[in-house]
This record gives sequence, structure tokens and C-alpha cells, in this order.
Amino acid sequence: MPEAAIYLTDVLVPLVRVRQFVVTFPPPLRLWLAGFNELAGVVCGKIMDALSAHLRRESDNPKGMAGAVVFMQRFGSGSNFNVHLHIIALDGTYSEKSTGRLKFYNAKAPTGEITERLASAIAKRINKHLVKKGHLEQSEDLMLVGTTEDLFSSANDNLHLPAQAASASHRIAFGQNAGTPVRRLRSSHALWPSEDDVEVSSTACISVGGYSVHAATAVKSDERDRLEKLFRYLARPAIAEDGISILPNGDIKLKLKTPWRDGSEFLLFTPTEFLEKLVALVPLPKFHLTRYYGVFSPASPHRKNLPDRPSQNVKNTSETTDAEAPHKSRSFRQFRTFSKAAVKLIAPGIESTALTHPFSRRSVFNFFNSE
Repeated sequence: MPEAAIYLTDVLVPLVRVRQFVVTFPPPLRLWLAGFNELAGVVCGKIMDALSAHLRRESDNPKGMAGAVVFMQRFGSGSNFNVHLHIIALDGTYSEKSTGRLKFYNAKAPTGEITERLASAIAKRINKHLVKKGHLEQSEDLMLVGTTEDLFSSANDNLHLPAQAASASHRIAFGQNAGTPVRRLRSSHALWPSEDDVEVSSTACISVGGYSVHAATAVKSDERDRLEKLFRYLARPAIAEDGISILPNGDIKLKLKTPWRDGSEFLLFTPTEFLEKLVALVPLPKFHLTRYYGVFSPASPHRKNLPDRPSQNVKNTSETTDAEAPHKSRSFRQFRTFSKAAVKLIAPGIESTALTHPFSRRSVFNFFNSE
């Protein structure tokens, strides 16, 4: 959502380097996380414990405080069910000095060995909890699925769980096509790979025991526009409205963001099949998809006192004139741009200077009384 992206960029996240960590899970755990809110909270906590220890170690700050915003996405590239985490974390830790002021210590860029150690720590912490709860059973060096009846005791499991399981494997769960793969539309001409198409496996993407961690994306402190785009990408909905079209026979065609390796560019659904896919992506009530940890936690005493926050570089609204106010933050500038565009569409004869400031009472009064 754009509002959340603007708030995180302009208000919450300080002007320091941040890094994205993408964490994926073994397929059975994805279903467990989607249907059990308490387990999802515990797993997110275990991941943040491992990540905080990693950042303290790499920033040489043993008692440092980390901070992160966790986005739990429930969909994959084909709008299929795929629970995974996108974590935007401060690339370092804060330490409180004797004067009460917070100082930031940058962490070193992760190498393949460091990322593998982080992925191993995440896998061990989560598996240990699952074994303790009886969801996994350890037999010598093997991990076996244990008892999971308490995870799926809801009355909605006869509808939600089959839809999620089928969506995870790109199949249909209900109707006359139950069990069949989702229909695909491939390009009419198969493209031969270009010689310029070079693919390099990143050393910052490691898979350990079914868990994978990708840590190659970092955003510098002065790249706020790039950070906002990243937040918008993570907070986006599962399906883009402009990617949906209805065919003459009533089928729904969904355009993929990027063509798959087999040449598939579109997915086809009947109306009921499409609703089934949407049902699989709907979270349970009171299931939080965005979570805050560390210094960003609502309970943290440092959340409102972080140094180098963008909002600290902005004057108070009451101390600025209408001409200065639009330049305070990106949200003001975007609202002003929208207002001017709306004026041109509704009343082309009115000059764009009628709205000097989008929240100015005098400007609104002049706008409606300019005739």
C-alpha cells in the first residue's frame, strides 16, 4: 500500500543503510504458518532472534539493538499460495551511549559463508521449536513430520486448507477440474536464450535444510526513492488489476509478471477457479501480515527517539508557510501533484496555482470561489 510505504520511508526508517532479507520455508511449514497465527508469530520471532544476533556480530556491537519490518507475503509469482518473509532490517545495530544518545554501527556486507551461517541458525531455531511442539520428530539425522492435528482444528479447514494446498502446487482443488494443473498460455514462438542473458548465482543466497535466505539487496542511506519503491513492492497486493482480463467465453486470463521458463505468459481460470485462488490467499482473522521488531517495535522506548530520522529534518507544520510546506515530505508532494491533476481534469480553466498547499484552508476557499 502506498500509504504504508510513504510512512515507513518518510517517518519511521532512519537515514542509515538497510538490507532486505528474504526467507523461504519448506512446503509443509508454509501451510502450517498460514493456518496457525501463534506459530507464525513464534517463527517470526525465532528468525528475528537469529537475524539480530547476526547483525550484532557483523557490526562488532555485542549489546547492539537491531530493527526490522517484516512483511509476510502469502503469494508467489503466479499468484499461487507461497508463504515467505521479506524483512527490511537496519544493516547494523544501535547502541545507547552514557549520554542517552543512540549511535549506529554498520554491519559488514554478508558473504556466502556468513549467509550460510545465518540460514543454518534460522533452520536450527525453527526446527528445535517444531520438535518441542511435536510437529517434527527427529530420528538420528532425519527430520520427520510429526503430529499436526492441533494446527488444523478450525472449522474452515475443509475449504481453506485444500485451496491452499492445491494453490501451492499450481493445481485446482474443487469442481470438475479438481486435481488438474492450472491452465497456461505459452508464447506462440519459443525464444532461444540470448547470448547476452547471463545468470550468476549470488553468494548471498543460500539454502539450508529447506530454508533459504537471500541477502543481496541493500539500500544506501541516501537512496530514499529506491527504499520507497522497495516498500511499495513488498506491500503490494497479490494480483495486479491491470493484469486481469475476461475472455469472451467467461474465462479469466491472468498475466504473469515475467514469463516462466517454459514460455508461459498467462494463466487461465474459470470464475469459480479464480475465486478459489483468491480464497487461498486470504489470511485468517487477526493475522498480521506486517510486523515490527527491535527498535521499530511499538513497545520499544527508542522507536520515537531514533536519530537521523527523515521527519527530524523537517520543520514543524505550524512554522512553515504554505509555499514551503509541500516540500516537507514525499506524501505532501504526491498529494499536491494529484490535486493539480484533479484540478486540470475537473476545471481546466483554473490555474494550477490555486492549490499552493493541499491542506491549506485558504487555498481550498480560493479554489472553490475563483469563479
